[in-house]
Amino acid sequence: MNASEPAQGSPLSVELEELRGFARGDAEASRRFIAAFGGVLRRMAYVLSAEPDDAYQNALVAISRGAGTFDANRAPGGLRPWVLAVGRNAMRRRPAPIVAETGPDEGSQELSVDEALGIREAFANLRSEDRDVLLLRDVEEFPASEAAEILNITVDALKSRLHRARLRLAAALGDAAPTVRSECRDVGGMLCTDVVSALPALLDGDAPAEVTASAMAHLRGCTVCETFGGRYRSRIVRLRIAMGIAKYD
Repeated sequence: MNASEPAQGSPLSVELEELRGFARGDAEASRRFIAAFGGVLRRMAYVLSAEPDDAYQNALVAISRGAGTFDANRAPGGLRPWVLAVGRNAMRRRPAPIVAETGPDEGSQELSVDEALGIREAFANLRSEDRDVLLLRDVEEFPASEAAEILNITVDALKSRLHRARLRLAAALGDAAPTVRSECRDVGGMLCTDVVSALPALLDGDAPAEVTASAMAHLRGCTVCETFGGRYRSRIVRLRIAMGIAKYD
């Protein structure tokens, strides 16, 4: 077995055979490959391009042409980060997105038209690096390590970028975070600005226990931060619904 090949019968080996079959034009392998990756690639195209159908097709062509370059030894996260990184690079050659009247699939039908368009418009108007990181972490809910591999940045850089992107999205939706210390309240031993700074770790479950406890105490007693944090979570849920990933309960 080639040193760069994954172990025969392993999940990565199966995925790699499907990728190669897709590149050869094998119908069954292509069906399985599209079933595994088509949904996220379409949503990525919708976020990154003004012409999502063309961007999606360009991504598939780039993935097919690049199939022979995949090296299992240089892909600790498996095939998915490689597929999405190649697809993303192909899509980013197209213009930035403009807001469409309808989404890529059916999930948005359970939201009001105004609400769905408002969320999409705010998301589409963010900088491309903000859309990238929000799509991977908050919309698709990829692990931080996998999202960082797709974006070719460190996990620490990803977390910093994600924090800024979350604040920009919240502000674009009219949910400005408390940023001036003179406007903040000291509740539970933390100021509002401290809680906002801790949001990336809190939302991802990475905050130390003592920080989490203090932040939760603050949120229970600070209506400003409770409203901000709650609205952000609600906005992300609605964004996932608008993109057809989740259902409205």
